Amino acid sequence: MAGVRSCNHQTPAGSNPRRDPRVHEASCCLSRCSSSRHRAHRGTPPGATRNQAGSLLIGVSALAVALAAAAATFSATPPKEAACGETLVIVLFWPHGHGPIPSVGFSADRKPHLEVYKYGTHGYPRANFLAYANASGTARFGKGCAPRIGTFPSGGIDRRLTARKARALSCRLPSGAKVSMRQIKRTYQVDIGTPSSRVASAKLRGSGSVLDFSRSACNPGRPPE
Repeated sequence: MAGVRSCNHQTPAGSNPRRDPRVHEASCCLSRCSSSRHRAHRGTPPGATRNQAGSLLIGVSALAVALAAAAATFSATPPKEAACGETLVIVLFWPHGHGPIPSVGFSADRKPHLEVYKYGTHGYPRANFLAYANASGTARFGKGCAPRIGTFPSGGIDRRLTARKARALSCRLPSGAKVSMRQIKRTYQVDIGTPSSRVASAKLRGSGSVLDFSRSACNPGRPPE
């Protein structure tokens, strides 16, 4: 290698290796050769390697944060909202779910949920179905409802009462009323009303589901059995 002195020295017989300057020179030469080969193999000074490692760790951390945020975004249930064009509806609130109810043709649904039907006097036929939502975020609307994503029903609930047990509510809805469904933290919330006032608002959870409703607009009754 250029610039490196030859290391092929031999110690004469009878000489003392500890005192012979040529032995010391050969030892130094070996050390320089080893150091030169080590630097050539690494190709970068120690400081640069540490800096590169630090930059790599920062990049990996940033990527992990970005991926976690993206996963949270894609896993969130998107809000749903529709106008069903009905002024009289029946709201069935099941905070603990229910078993089979043959009298009205309901199969078992053990999850806390809420159903909305067009008002009728002959049970709950499929043709009257308007909306369904449960605590797991499953939600759907009937064929007679049109999507209306925009301002969600909000505002106060006139003469508010709170139901914690299964109830069937007969409710009169104001003109332009919509049904909205959205995830708020660990609660799946269903609001019925207009942007200025609500007729009913359900908070569906794995346990502790509640339904707030307007006593001015809704008459509470027993659910189907």
